[in-house]
Amino acid sequence: MCHLYGLEAEVLAPPPAIDAASPSRPVPGLDPGYWSCVPRLLPTRTSTLSSRACGCRDARLVIVGDGPERVRFETLAGPGTMSPRGLGDDQLRWCCANCKALLAALQRDFGLTPLEMAAFGKPTAVPRLGGFLETIVEGRTDVFFVCPDVGLIAEAVGHLGETARVGEATAEHVAGFDEARFATRLCEIAAEEAAELR
Repeated sequence: MCHLYGLEAEVLAPPPAIDAASPSRPVPGLDPGYWSCVPRLLPTRTSTLSSRACGCRDARLVIVGDGPERVRFETLAGPGTMSPRGLGDDQLRWCCANCKALLAALQRDFGLTPLEMAAFGKPTAVPRLGGFLETIVEGRTDVFFVCPDVGLIAEAVGHLGETARVGEATAEHVAGFDEARFATRLCEIAAEEAAELR
């Protein structure tokens, strides 16, 4: 529940928009088993931190995102980091299905990307901040790090790489956020509010 201006409101989480069952198409030159990061390439250090953290672990990182800082990021990124351009939706689905896990270093108001990755049975490493607290099940599907710091992110990458299990736990978790549940609860809330007005 959320309390704002003295009012109590239920937070109804939106469902993941990506359809894991739709067709996918491989990305040329990209082999499965990498870490994935899905940021907007903006003037922040989070993508660079993720790249450096994976470099500490000799782990490959694929940045699936774009933005005005792309050229600068590609200059700073480590040798194990790729940032493919112009991917179609089918290739994005392939990237999700073939990564080892998702790495997110930037705080979000709502942690939707981990749910989208969970639809593919993939775990996530994220900061213990913001909206991720609503969508992450620590120790079951994902791991937290305290804040965006190269050492802490690298530690989380190592821990998740050793303990992550793809499949049932993540699929079961994301089912609690599916579109049918969202639509059903939204209708229930509307009916409850209408009944109070009568």
